[in-house]
Amino acid sequence: MGCAFVILEAILGVSDTHDKPRFAPMGVTVVDDKAKERVFIRPFSSSKTGALLLEKGYGVLNFTDDVFLFALTALTDISPAACGAVPD
Repeated sequence: MGCAFVILEAILGVSDTHDKPRFAPMGVTVVDDKAKERVFIRPFSSSKTGALLLEKGYGVLNFTDDVFLFALTALTDISPAACGAVPD
């Protein structure tokens, strides 16, 4: 009906209650309805990341094609920067 949907994968960064960065893989949906383009993220309602987003009100979304970084954030609490993946 005139809308185009694109599903992308990204890594979401959000600060925890001690301002320590927390990273999580996130599915992103971009909706282009010709009037405007909107980006939606859908964290699990029971996730720590979702709770932190509601508490803080903001986060940083990083798109990547590096499957290692995506898997790393999905399976561990290690920051991508700790693996040398992000320049300091």
